[in-house]
Amino acid sequence: MSVVLFTWELGAGMGHVMPYINAAKRLVDNGHDVVFAMRELSRAERLFEGTGIRYIQAPSQVKKIEAPIRPTNSYAQIIHNTGFSDVYRLTALVRAWQELYRMVKPDLVVLDHSPSALITSKGFELKRILIGSGFFIPPSDEQLPMLFTSPKTDDEKVRSDEQQVLDKILEVTKRLALPEINSWKSMFDVDRKLFRTFKELDHYGGRDDCEYLGIGPDKPGVEPGWPEGRGKRVFAYLKPFKTLPALLQMLNKFGNPTLIYGDGIKQETKDRFSSKTLKFVDQPLDMGLVGKSAQVAITNANHGTIASLLLAGLPQLLLPLQLEQMILASRVAALGVGLAAPKLRQGGMANKFKQLCEDERYQKAADEFVQRNINFDRETARLLEALPFPDGHLRCGRYADHPYCPLRC
Repeated sequence: MSVVLFTWELGAGMGHVMPYINAAKRLVDNGHDVVFAMRELSRAERLFEGTGIRYIQAPSQVKKIEAPIRPTNSYAQIIHNTGFSDVYRLTALVRAWQELYRMVKPDLVVLDHSPSALITSKGFELKRILIGSGFFIPPSDEQLPMLFTSPKTDDEKVRSDEQQVLDKILEVTKRLALPEINSWKSMFDVDRKLFRTFKELDHYGGRDDCEYLGIGPDKPGVEPGWPEGRGKRVFAYLKPFKTLPALLQMLNKFGNPTLIYGDGIKQETKDRFSSKTLKFVDQPLDMGLVGKSAQVAITNANHGTIASLLLAGLPQLLLPLQLEQMILASRVAALGVGLAAPKLRQGGMANKFKQLCEDERYQKAADEFVQRNINFDRETARLLEALPFPDGHLRCGRYADHPYCPLRC
């Protein structure tokens, strides 16, 4: 039996846990001990009751730092704002993770957006896997890539901030007698990197030192019931933002049959803009059926939704609300399968929506994405799912015949 620890340290939402549950259940069924260290426990019992999976609170810090960097333009600046700006705060996190590792005694740790857990793992004899969509796993170079560039970008400040964070990490490793981390390359030196995305959607561009798993199956949902209207059927998955009323007004004006799943949109807004051609739904939809019946999508550039709808061949209008979404939206636009309107202005959203519906080049590019991934099987895309476990040892099917398997084969 092996002990497998999944960690979720930073970031909001259960997307740092949900993709691994089926794989974790499979591990338990094959006699392995699985533990989740979770940033947020409010849904843990609902998720894990009766599964044999154990869970524990991940070390975290509630108090925000006093001088966060705004805007952030590198991975180092992102983790600076979570406590990596202070040696004592970071030391406390690492010490807490050390106690957790000693208690759990993992053979393998699977890290999703868990930088201090990663640092801590260097002091233990175990195997390490970094996993995620790729945004929080920057390329393993000596220097971190910029997240975006503009005439206002202060390259010198970004590099200075990166070095300061790296210096703090090095100091903590020395204080706690851990293997020294003196470069970003050494920090991200792990056994495997697994990206729950496609190479075309990697925030940093395609890489060779990782494995692209694609995305797993869609969650169950209700059947879409389309309203009447003219033109292409439009599916939208949106959160509230300042110019959302302008977007809804625009969609009513165009008159396309439009189905919207509003995550957090007020009932007052729904009542105001619902019409014969625009319908809100309160329950998540069956995305497989949406992909088969919709012709255009509008989203806030959520990674999972983008990938799922691209696999269905849907061109997309992307309205990003935060940095990660902005970068992904630019990747989608560069592929020619959609358009981004990051400024969320009424005129820009209307013009790009009209262009997306009328210019068949976007549909052609989306069809080409589907063809490139036509053999992709979403049922086997999740981590360690449907893999053999001979002799009770944790084994990775992909590396089963390889002389070296990072999962203790």
